[in-house]
Amino acid sequence: MPLPTENTPWPPAASNPAELREYDAWYSSDPDKLSSVYGGSGGGTVVRPSQLSGGIVGRAARWWWGQPTPDGEQRTKLHVPLAADICGTSADLLFSEPLALGSDAEKVQQFLEALQDDGLDAKLHEGAEVGAALGGTYLRTVWDTELHPRPWTEIAHPDGALPEWRAGRLLAVSLWTQLDDTGNGSTWRWVERHESGAIAHALYEGTVSNLGKVRPLQDHQQTEHLALRVNEDSQELTGVTNLTVTYVPNMLPNRLHRTSPNGRSDLQGVTPWLDALDEAYSSWWRDIRLAKARLHVPAQYLDSLGPGQGATVDLDREVYVPMAGVLATSGDKLLIDAQQFDIRVAEHRDTCQHWTDRIIESAGYSTQSLSSGSGGAITAAEVHSHERRSYATRGKKIRYWTQGLRYHLATQMQVGAVIRSGVPAGQDFTVEFSDGVQDTALNLAQTSLAMRSAEAASTGTLVKMLHPDWDDKAVDAEVALIRAESAGEPVPVPGDAGF
Repeated sequence: MPLPTENTPWPPAASNPAELREYDAWYSSDPDKLSSVYGGSGGGTVVRPSQLSGGIVGRAARWWWGQPTPDGEQRTKLHVPLAADICGTSADLLFSEPLALGSDAEKVQQFLEALQDDGLDAKLHEGAEVGAALGGTYLRTVWDTELHPRPWTEIAHPDGALPEWRAGRLLAVSLWTQLDDTGNGSTWRWVERHESGAIAHALYEGTVSNLGKVRPLQDHQQTEHLALRVNEDSQELTGVTNLTVTYVPNMLPNRLHRTSPNGRSDLQGVTPWLDALDEAYSSWWRDIRLAKARLHVPAQYLDSLGPGQGATVDLDREVYVPMAGVLATSGDKLLIDAQQFDIRVAEHRDTCQHWTDRIIESAGYSTQSLSSGSGGAITAAEVHSHERRSYATRGKKIRYWTQGLRYHLATQMQVGAVIRSGVPAGQDFTVEFSDGVQDTALNLAQTSLAMRSAEAASTGTLVKMLHPDWDDKAVDAEVALIRAESAGEPVPVPGDAGF
């Protein structure tokens, strides 16, 4: 697939199917987006022809968010950002702690550490959250020696990408970015097509729904630097064999498209429950609004503000005098009637809690993962036990991320060698995810004591258990100190010769 031709409708339908627009609306937590996706953004009659039709249009229109707000009424629908919380929790489980990247080659190790210092872990967290919402994410290798001596990572979203697959592997992908408005009312887009060995760049000036005409790269300040990097075919030769974009699926298979290599969203299958949860919370809020205390005041108590200006009542006034000739409510007294309805708190709370739990579990997580909790300190083993479902989902996702990261980081090493960042390409390295939960020092010490008493672990193993972040050299040094102390030998201190 070459770069798109001029005057092409944009964005392409294949890149932004109905389910992605739906997931994006829930992830954004924007009520206007939800109303727009389900067809209920405008006012008007409650029943519309689309609600009576079949297919996807009819199904969406019959959802609670698909019901429009009648003319003259204020929208009182509440939205609970549970979908965004689920996606954020997914990213936290994967990348709340830095990756452990390692290599036996010193220069490679230094290069990997430099990538993390450049913000790699933060970008991966961002990509994991977007991937949980939209089914996957693209890791894009970027470099510009005028800005930085090393390549770095940027995230591309699935609804801004048009991939090409071969035998389940990414062959090429076109990414686009909507650029800043230049003030002439046009919509500017930068499209880049990544393929093995090259990246093709093009700048288009069009409208919101049309790609428009091809313009020189130097016509926009955000792409003018590319004009010096491309050849006569508008291609930038990368000098590497790897594709400079890596796709990481959130989870597979995609249940809506079983043979597709595109991953599935954490929100797949739970959107009807999310819609019902918002309706339940809005019903609760309706009870609260209707239960406000209201006073029915006789007209004689009102003070006119003038013709056409309405009237008010002073509730702090102490003396009211009945008007002569006016029929009183009770004898010569004019009564004020107070009205206040009950709020069905328990019923709404139980319903909302039940549906919230079902949504979280159907998305693949334990309810404890999204609960603040206020219990006492527990061990890491207890955390894993309580959140078993969450950590099972995390383990599945780690497999996809490990494979994607190995390819992505190997690509960055290749690019680093081409732009002479001082790293040799083709060196092996490891990618390890943290456990996610660390035991307290007391729990680790008690475990070590029990293993020592049972003669079930060596000193080196116990030191590694207590200090999982130490390398082999530090562990060996600590073991030597422990043995020296146990033998009654003098223990060297920092500053002594040979220490």
